[in-house]
Amino acid sequence: MDYRTMLGRAFQSADGTPSPIDSFPMMYAYEEDLLSPFGPADFLHLMCRGQLEEQGDFSYSTLPFRGFLLMGIRKGSATLRQLRNFPVSAGSAVLVDCARPLSLVSRTLPFEAEVFLMAGGPLDAYLPLIPSGGVLTFTPEDLPGIRQPLLSLREIPPAVSLEGLFSMNASLHALLTVLARSIYTRTLPSSDRLPYYLREMRVMTTYGCAGSFSLEACEARFHISRYRLCREYSAAFGVSPVKDLNNHRLEIARQQLLATDRRVQDIAASVGFDNPTHFINLFRRRYGMTPGRYRKGGAPEPSPEAP
Repeated sequence: MDYRTMLGRAFQSADGTPSPIDSFPMMYAYEEDLLSPFGPADFLHLMCRGQLEEQGDFSYSTLPFRGFLLMGIRKGSATLRQLRNFPVSAGSAVLVDCARPLSLVSRTLPFEAEVFLMAGGPLDAYLPLIPSGGVLTFTPEDLPGIRQPLLSLREIPPAVSLEGLFSMNASLHALLTVLARSIYTRTLPSSDRLPYYLREMRVMTTYGCAGSFSLEACEARFHISRYRLCREYSAAFGVSPVKDLNNHRLEIARQQLLATDRRVQDIAASVGFDNPTHFINLFRRRYGMTPGRYRKGGAPEPSPEAP
């Protein structure tokens, strides 16, 4: 499988200078019968890997070929064009479907980028990752999960053994899966993007009004400091977890006061308040009157503002 010849034809420079592929030190070689009756094309694998380092202006283009380009920019900036322009700069990265012509033109120098060209039949499963424009942009620092796959890929020598092919396949799948998960997360409602422990705590404060709740118990359950839990919960929902819990308890109590003839202390106990006096004080603060007066007067709905 001669990737150097194929990629040398695909990559061109506008000014007749050598193709950037010529400078890539890591051009991978595979034996066609490595996994007979399968071949390397049945697995995710790298065609080549290398550093693109340019001190002067450059303009590169590619003819269409089957594969993905992964490029992480370390210095400078450039314009990537495939159907439309995509500015790329230091700290960003792109994943490109190379099925369409592609060009890369310098903007800010010097320019340095690490480039991975991947191939293999399983790439088809990841095509939905890439928008219709053909280019997915992302920030590697926001995706720590891609670090280990990249480290593993860098350690595989150019003469790829059977074990190396398996490792390469696993690392590329892991890398693309991290990208897929990040894209899926972006499409979720904002509440679904929260850490699992905040979502679980919100369920406790919303639907567990009659049960016991404490930040100490949450700290033990999630192995996260109660101060951090309280701070993150307040930032996510605009109210502390204890106040959120009490607001839900008070709302259920308010409904029971109007719909039943149960004693105030019984209603307080049923929604989790062991101390009736504490319950009455919180109720007055939220609704502007005691529970007994509220029941007798049929007061209007409470203000949406929390105490």
